[in-house]
Amino acid sequence: MTSETSSSESVPSEPAGSPDSSGDSGASSSVSPVGAIAKLFLLLLVLAIGGVGVLYAIGSNEMELQVEQEINGKRKDIYKRLTDPEEVKKWVEGVEKIEPIKDGKDENQSDAYRVGAKSLVTVSSGGNSFDMTQEVSKARLNQETEFKLSSDLFDVVQHFKLDFKNDAGLSSDIVVVRQTYRIQFKGLYRIMAPFARTSIQDQLNRNMKKLKSLVEGSAEETKDDTAKDGSAEKKKGAAEKKKG
Repeated sequence: MTSETSSSESVPSEPAGSPDSSGDSGASSSVSPVGAIAKLFLLLLVLAIGGVGVLYAIGSNEMELQVEQEINGKRKDIYKRLTDPEEVKKWVEGVEKIEPIKDGKDENQSDAYRVGAKSLVTVSSGGNSFDMTQEVSKARLNQETEFKLSSDLFDVVQHFKLDFKNDAGLSSDIVVVRQTYRIQFKGLYRIMAPFARTSIQDQLNRNMKKLKSLVEGSAEETKDDTAKDGSAEKKKGAAEKKKG
């Protein structure tokens, strides 16, 4: 009798909530599908916000791009293409019009690219048009020009320098045009800045090649016209000699 009682007391009771205990306590510890999806969505949202923040921070920095192009032509002809509003529209993609902004100092405003001169530039991109204010910040006739462009989307500084190819810097048939393009995006457009670099660089390259084509094509036309005029003069002189 006594031994049976002690034996029964030696068996420990199972703690409540153990895996082997009866009841629904085990089911309550599992994660519901809705909760898992919510956590995953929250994680993706945090990552997305963090990614946008990184892009915004990167886009806040000024981006600088450079282009260099050799052109067979005269510096004065190249400089004219860089500074004459009507000529600029022929080789810069998207530029629809450049209108001088009169400041009262020069009523004629004949030189749109003198230092301090301002213009309103209308640009078309992706089917949309927007305006930029342009101001000339540097100008050395046939050698160098720089101007600043400002809009709600970004600010740009463009600098062009014209050097002769030979080391002495003397007159030559080959001119090296060096363009430095600095752009600073504004507001939410900073997010797109890291993705825009390649497309901007490609456009600058296309523009410069078009400038080269225009200058060299014009030079060839001038040579042809000169040759024709010379030939005509020779024929005229020969005909007069025969008459004499």
